[in-house]
Amino acid sequence: MRPRGRPPNSAPKVAALLTTGPKSHNKLKRARKCGKCPDCMQPDCGKCKYCKDKKKFGGQNKLKQSCIHRGMCASLVARANGDN
Repeated sequence: MRPRGRPPNSAPKVAALLTTGPKSHNKLKRARKCGKCPDCMQPDCGKCKYCKDKKKFGGQNKLKQSCIHRGMCASLVARANGDN
């Protein structure tokens, strides 16, 4: 009988943004867009695979991702690099 948990010789996944504190237990912190910069405010293109999957463009909404043409928010890039 094999012990429960991770399979042997498997490395734990490393997260870019971890929360720390007594109740956080090193959970992943969800990166959110600021909603203020021009990259965040762009409308959906309707042409990429993620837009085509959205219900408003006739898709089934299985992928559930944002438009790839919206770009990376500058505040997210700074947080990922540790600039704050």
